[in-house]
Amino acid sequence: MYVKEKFMEIAMTYKLFLEINKKRDSETVDNYIPDKKNNEGKNPVEKFIINRTNYKKTTRELFKIIKECEFYKTKSVNKEYDIHLKNNFSNYDLLEKIDLFTHTLNVAYEAAIDNKPKNIKSINILLALLHDFGKNQKIKNIYDKSNKKITHEKISAFFIEEFFADQVFEGNGEINKDLLKILSQTIKVQHSSFVATNNSYLYNLRKYDKAAREKELLMLRKRLQKWLQKDIWL
Repeated sequence: MYVKEKFMEIAMTYKLFLEINKKRDSETVDNYIPDKKNNEGKNPVEKFIINRTNYKKTTRELFKIIKECEFYKTKSVNKEYDIHLKNNFSNYDLLEKIDLFTHTLNVAYEAAIDNKPKNIKSINILLALLHDFGKNQKIKNIYDKSNKKITHEKISAFFIEEFFADQVFEGNGEINKDLLKILSQTIKVQHSSFVATNNSYLYNLRKYDKAAREKELLMLRKRLQKWLQKDIWL
């Protein structure tokens, strides 16, 4: 009986979403649109994240690229990439309302507030910022020119290897081979089910990603409830 009731709840929520979405095409979730001048002070969450990492220079550079590549214009979910989400969340289509900048910020925030030693937290924050770079079309165009349907995690790993090589060349003393290895290897397997569980960074990244998605869905459901109440009383 519980399974049937749960299925009906999911079906009704999805139907409601489709109906409201038709009426309110001009309305969007309150995603943060970054300042075009790359002023980190414009977003207190961004500043909060930078203040809690040892890799401040690197983190600032990543935020700069995120803004230049207009992550806020990219959906945070893509049916081509995010098959795994359908196994974890019933309201997959709702997540299309969350842009990639907002989701990236949410995952990095989860890493920043976790009670970990700062050296571990700093790496977790980098992983959170980098984990979905391959979903951005501008970055994808660089590393998948032949359109071979390379997975977004592999594109993200390609970006990491090139970006950090450039950072070392430019004299960024925060970067070393061990850090590059952790970031690249963890991102490559972030959605693989055939991975040893002794990678604590991978475990943490998945935890932060899941927590961010759950909070995003909660926010979206609250937004839907407000829309529904308006429609009832208007």
